[in-house]
Amino acid sequence: MVSIRRLIRRLLLSMITFVCVAPVIGQVAKTPDLSGTWKFNPALSAYAKNNTAMAKAIAESIVIISSGESIEFHQSLGTGDNVTRTYRIDGKEHLADVRHADPVVIRGYSTAMWKGSTLVVEFRSHLDDPAHPNLVAPEAHVSEKWNLSSDGRVLTEKFETSYGYKMTLVYEKQ
Repeated sequence: MVSIRRLIRRLLLSMITFVCVAPVIGQVAKTPDLSGTWKFNPALSAYAKNNTAMAKAIAESIVIISSGESIEFHQSLGTGDNVTRTYRIDGKEHLADVRHADPVVIRGYSTAMWKGSTLVVEFRSHLDDPAHPNLVAPEAHVSEKWNLSSDGRVLTEKFETSYGYKMTLVYEKQ
């Protein structure tokens, strides 16, 4: 038989546990939804504007489709090319293709994960793909960090390559 005193202790212990644990459970990080159509804002971006080849390779617009476990970037470049990239957001390395204008496909390995509210994408390409002998070049590594403003209207990409090229690109929601 349980005494009233023990019952009250158990009840108090349960209430204290709930009061301490509930706020922590409520703070589970929610990742931002980057989905939408985004337009490049060169005035707010930091990149080598005098490097015309690199400037043309910047996406003038991006359509992002996020489904929770994966994210797709459909980019329209200043060169007129369209590029599609799809990443699985699980922190594991996966075989990935970056599809440029047909028939160019750059093969490599990607890792994508959320670090807090930042989407971090690492991509290692193998430009010496035998199917595309004109693309012979050493392996390249690209790091991207995507952040959404608190109002959800501005998307910032911090981009860095293994060749030392860095830029910060700003996109506004359409």
